[in-house]
Amino acid sequence: MSNVILPRLERLCWLEPGVDALAVEAFRIRVREAAEDLQAPDLASRVDALETDLAAFQHATVGAIAHDIYVNGWNYGGPSLDGLREVSERPATCPNCARDRAAVITMTHVVHAGLTVRTLQCRRCGDLWWTSEESDDQAFMLEGALDVRHVVEADPSGAPRAPAIRRGGWRRQPQHDGHSRDLECHDL
Repeated sequence: MSNVILPRLERLCWLEPGVDALAVEAFRIRVREAAEDLQAPDLASRVDALETDLAAFQHATVGAIAHDIYVNGWNYGGPSLDGLREVSERPATCPNCARDRAAVITMTHVVHAGLTVRTLQCRRCGDLWWTSEESDDQAFMLEGALDVRHVVEADPSGAPRAPAIRRGGWRRQPQHDGHSRDLECHDL
């Protein structure tokens, strides 16, 4: 919780203006308070309550972000992107068109030095994914529609699908009709 979930939520506060930064800080304080006395008799119940509250907060946050994307369109990073400066670029092969016309670009924020954003951009296909993950560690990737009310993954027919393992960010999946669709986002 303290090493993975909260840092991701703290980064998300910079990238999605609607995320409640004060609530995220309150969770950080609750974690510190719980860790002060690891022998406390009520520690297990406090941790259970913290996990329940944090899960509810994440669920509500995902729902709010998905609603905003549906209503206003996706604007990853919002106004925070103005503060990002490119620090590196490495060539890559586009997973969409299989051409060597892509690059993984890494940017850091000029005010919040801990905020790093990476993107895979292809000159032909455009932005393929964005992520605030700092490492290439793998994370779950969702294929198909995500029902944020139930956080259930399903294909268009409604049948559940097992997620593939990938690094976080957005990725476009080429379709048989020649179009692409966005598949994943992992900052929560």
